[in-house]
Amino acid sequence: MKNRLGWKSEYTIGVENVDNQHRNLFKMLGSLNETLSVEKKIDACGDIIKSLVEYTQTHFADEEKFMADINYKGLARHKLLHQNLINEVKKVLLTLKTDGDFGPNELIDFLYNWIIDHILKEDIKIGEAYCTTISPVKVQSNS
Repeated sequence: MKNRLGWKSEYTIGVENVDNQHRNLFKMLGSLNETLSVEKKIDACGDIIKSLVEYTQTHFADEEKFMADINYKGLARHKLLHQNLINEVKKVLLTLKTDGDFGPNELIDFLYNWIIDHILKEDIKIGEAYCTTISPVKVQSNS
């Protein structure tokens, strides 16, 4: 399972700051996964989860600012996706605190699947938009 959870070059979107933050998210998820595999209890990971949530919110804000800076057309939709994830994570954390129906493996799977899916389906579009803004195709005329 560990191989599946690590950073892969295919997750690179071509925006250095965003890619670095994504790598950091993967490192934090890896730390959470390691701690959960030893502790077997989510409540032992409170500080890691709190740091992960805070870092994710910072990452989202940075990513949204970058999208605004490049006039990314999908910004409003992307912000909504970010907010939906924050709401989902809050529900999961509340479930963990109240009834524990959400186990450690489910938490890790949820977080990894979300980030991988989000990068490969949504964030990659930011990289594509960025590439067109920094090196737009120019048509030369012969006149």
